[in-house]
Amino acid sequence: MVAAQGWDPTPVLAHMPPNETSAQVATRLGVSSGSVRAWRTGKRGIGSATDDRVALELGLHPSNLWPTWPTQPAEVIG
Repeated sequence: MVAAQGWDPTPVLAHMPPNETSAQVATRLGVSSGSVRAWRTGKRGIGSATDDRVALELGLHPSNLWPTWPTQPAEVIG
């Protein structure tokens, strides 16, 4: 899935149990449920203000999720 703006959320969502609600995923990642819904529908990607925090909540470095991080700004992806 190509994000409308920001980093592709697919690698992040792949780490979430498929039966979790947007609210549950949001709580786990420390973001709003509206953001998670936008990621799931492809309306928005993960922005540069959130990418590092989300990766760390998963116990990962952002480059584990997005190989071009940080060499390519999130706003250019997608």
